[in-house]
Amino acid sequence: MSANPALPILITLLVSLFPIALYCQLLASINRGATPVMVRGVWDFSGVLFAASGILLWTAPAMLTTLYHRSFQRNLAEEAPRSFETIWELWWLLWAGYYVLVIGGSVFLLWLRRHTTAIYNIQSDMAESLIATTLQRLGFDFAQNAQHQFLITPAKSLAPHNVSADISALPATAGQPTAPVEVEAAPAPYTAALEIETFASMCHVTLHWYDASPQIRREIEDELRKSLVNARPADNPAALWQLGIGILLFGAIFLSILFFLLAVLLPRGW
Repeated sequence: MSANPALPILITLLVSLFPIALYCQLLASINRGATPVMVRGVWDFSGVLFAASGILLWTAPAMLTTLYHRSFQRNLAEEAPRSFETIWELWWLLWAGYYVLVIGGSVFLLWLRRHTTAIYNIQSDMAESLIATTLQRLGFDFAQNAQHQFLITPAKSLAPHNVSADISALPATAGQPTAPVEVEAAPAPYTAALEIETFASMCHVTLHWYDASPQIRREIEDELRKSLVNARPADNPAALWQLGIGILLFGAIFLSILFFLLAVLLPRGW
């Protein structure tokens, strides 16, 4: 009994759509939650890779296989076809190049996201004030500008200050009267830099960290997470359309399976 020719198409459709539908449902659940959710950029992008996994690991290879079979058939129809060894070498080079591109590109994009933090379901216009309050509570000094950028330093290091050195108690040397001397202390170098990227329509904020040690970043993020409890937006439109896309994709999967079963089980003349 020959396999149904629609079965490979159905499997490809299911494998491609199911991770995307599941990812949309996860995002909708997060954006409908009672509190904002903070996640490191690497884990955030891992979710994107999961959503694309069906396409990257099944659909695209299936398309490459189809193209290979067609090129092989065209090669047999030519007057001077290429040898089987040549076609086989090209086939393996194609597969190796594809997986190097997928794996290398994924690792590179994950590496780029290592210095970011994603915050979902947050009232975006509150992000700057929340971070400022968090830094003050932790005892950091900071400077910020209109571009939503923060320069963070240890306490009392950004503002210039004077250190009084009273040397009147020291023994006086001949011809040199004793007097108090003020020495201006140099500001300490900054500890970290932070930039806030807001997406108001998505109720989403991305934090970009620069020159931040893992300990400092973890300390600030842990304290900021406590402040996010009251930063939930009154209405998050992203949750609605993410939920809608997920439902549509699951509906398409269900209908595809239903039509396939009807085509297989029902008689041809029905």
